Amino acid sequence: MKPLLSVMRESNRYVVFNLKNKTTYPTIKETITSTLTQQIGELGLASSNLKIIENKFNGRRGIIKIAPTHTNQLIFALSLNKDPRFTILGISGILKKTKRFK
Repeated sequence: MKPLLSVMRESNRYVVFNLKNKTTYPTIKETITSTLTQQIGELGLASSNLKIIENKFNGRRGIIKIAPTHTNQLIFALSLNKDPRFTILGISGILKKTKRFK
């Protein structure tokens, strides 16, 4: 099977977040998926192509990869969450440029 042309692939957005308290990767993954499921449902979660990049998560700071059409919904869902307090540091279209958000 041939790979898709770059024109046909869906672009991504990378949302950089910071947490108030240090937590583990599995708890953050569960928290983000459950809050996003409550807001946009399971079909919306499946179409958002949500992925928390594990090797970029250090306990407080992390990066979420998501489809550009669902970026605002993700920010809204994370702002409603109160248990681990999320702070959005920035949004980028290229993973390499997320280093500038501190």
